[in-house]
Amino acid sequence: MGRSLVQLLKPSGSRVLICSRDIKKAEDFAKRFGTDYCSFEEAAKADIIIVSTPTDKVVPVSLQVLEGAKTNSLLIDVSSVKTGITNTILKRVPRNMEYLSIHPLFGPHVRRFEGENVLYVSAKPGTRSKVFLAYLTQIGLNVTEVGIHEHDKIMAVIQVMHHYGLLCLGVSLMAYLPSDTGRRFYTALLR
Repeated sequence: MGRSLVQLLKPSGSRVLICSRDIKKAEDFAKRFGTDYCSFEEAAKADIIIVSTPTDKVVPVSLQVLEGAKTNSLLIDVSSVKTGITNTILKRVPRNMEYLSIHPLFGPHVRRFEGENVLYVSAKPGTRSKVFLAYLTQIGLNVTEVGIHEHDKIMAVIQVMHHYGLLCLGVSLMAYLPSDTGRRFYTALLR
């Protein structure tokens, strides 16, 4: 998701910094995408801080960044689950900060973002949140506010159905195609 976020935000004219627990990884990623990299301490001083990590790291990384975050900044987490994550982070967000939890419904394979969907939980809104969401809308994304439980209930159904359907397809392919068919006949969806 980090790659997509950099591609979305670079055209805004804002300075985009990449941060990672592994500074070499951040440096390599930044070079590849023509942006800068920084330490956690520097990232915490940004006006907008976006935490895009594996789901199990969202809370600890967000809390670490919050320790040094500046007044009137905006914390955004990117996660496909909200229950347990958004509630936990919200309890620790200082009074003078904003907080959004977003879920882009696309991945790094997307080349054009126009028409793609982004869900968000407006956990602690303010001016920076409005500007950020307006930018996403301006570049053509469909931005929809949802509640924590509404998000998780709907996503559980949509994502589980999708994965279940693909699993059924995979089982059927293995059962009905000759074993020597292999990957030579797979379409991009099946890779």
